[in-house]
Amino acid sequence: MCRKYGVSLNPDDIRRLGKPRDQAWLRDAYEAGVANDQFVPKYVDMDEFARDVEGAETVAPLRHVADEIQHLLSCTELLCDSEAYAAGLVIYKCVKAAADENVPGAAVLADRLGKIFAVSPRKVIVQPDEGTPPTPPAAA
Repeated sequence: MCRKYGVSLNPDDIRRLGKPRDQAWLRDAYEAGVANDQFVPKYVDMDEFARDVEGAETVAPLRHVADEIQHLLSCTELLCDSEAYAAGLVIYKCVKAAADENVPGAAVLADRLGKIFAVSPRKVIVQPDEGTPPTPPAAA
């Protein structure tokens, strides 16, 4: 079944699939079937089972490495974003101070940089009384 690597599944497929708690159990179950073929139903394709166990054992360490890389990338991005944000705040505060002193061009720049701090109004949905149809929120 899993002859190729990089299979994409949708969320419903993922929910429906069985998930072993211990990957070593897969190898143990396979070896038990090989050693005791009298217990293996005819509809279980042991060659396919072997390929699936091998695939799981091959992909698992790669996934662990990929997970570690993803974690390192996320942390690096977060740190870069945070340090750049701190530097950006320093510049913004200097531009705002210059705008307060009426330095030419500073007010426009302060307005542009300050837009990130603008708070958008929250949409409030009032619960209707029983029997009253709900009113959709006003368009922003």
